[in-house]
Amino acid sequence: MKRLHAGKLNQRITLYKPVTGKTASGAPITHKFEKVGVMWAAVELVGIAEDNSGEKNQATGKHLITFRWRPVGKNWICIWRDQIYRVIGVDDTDPQKRQKQLTAETENAVTEMWINENTLVDGAITQLN
Repeated sequence: MKRLHAGKLNQRITLYKPVTGKTASGAPITHKFEKVGVMWAAVELVGIAEDNSGEKNQATGKHLITFRWRPVGKNWICIWRDQIYRVIGVDDTDPQKRQKQLTAETENAVTEMWINENTLVDGAITQLN
């Protein structure tokens, strides 16, 4: 992992971690996310894939997101430029814990809207307790 300079951290991202909870009736809730924080990061497009199966084309963009070190795990999500990215890989090989790299992917806006409307709620944990 090459060293990151502060001037390269020019994009704002918001990180969310997955949490579980229960509804008022006791049913388990999955796919809820709690906001962890907003940070400066470097975001780089590393690939685009297109799936032509089914009735409509699905485009998936893969990005490399680099930021100052903080605990982040797989299956987290981040928001950058009003798009939702799912973390599919975490590179935590910096022995001095100065920076961390995520591999994240996004799909078409239909999927993003479903996630946004049904599961991504700031402060959802406080409403569940």
